[in-house]
Amino acid sequence: MDILELFEILDIESADDFKYFDNMAALLESEENISYEAIHGLLSAVEPDTTAELITDYFTDIMEGVPEAEQEMFQLLDNIRSVMKGLALNTDDESHMAKLADEFYRFRNWYNFDTDVICQSNTTGNRTLLPVRDALVLYRAEKFQGDEYNYDFSSCCDYEIDEYVVSFEAGNDNDEYDYTEGNEEQALLDSDYIYDDDFVLEE
Repeated sequence: MDILELFEILDIESADDFKYFDNMAALLESEENISYEAIHGLLSAVEPDTTAELITDYFTDIMEGVPEAEQEMFQLLDNIRSVMKGLALNTDDESHMAKLADEFYRFRNWYNFDTDVICQSNTTGNRTLLPVRDALVLYRAEKFQGDEYNYDFSSCCDYEIDEYVVSFEAGNDNDEYDYTEGNEEQALLDSDYIYDDDFVLEE
């Protein structure tokens, strides 16, 4: 798939039009086989602040659909949000842009295709396997359709986040930190930078 085909899927004419929540939702939720190259081409043409804002808005929305008992899944999604947002804000480094596109590509496959959430109806006892995306939609739809489910996301939480150095939102994004000689360690702890070495959430 080339970038023009991706624009068609997203219902936009150019990367300049990629600025709304629905655009990000279409990118991350589409069942089309979107290539890494098309994702990289799109993200490279979008302003970093716009990408970061859309990432925040999208993940904030889907995290509202995580059942209260599934805190591990909630934390995993929050960590993925932090990774993506941090990379988006540091895409002046081409390696970060490549990594951001890779994170989008991996997340899409995991979120839409490669996961099996066990959803058991409290009414009939029937069990259904759904990808994370559809399980979150089902949970939010319970209030409208009358049936309630028990959810088991445990098999979906083994999501590897590769080694990275990334800026992430911690309080006020506009905070400034004083990195002075002899104060590097404390300044790093107080800042909005985090280092993770092959961090994996496991059950």
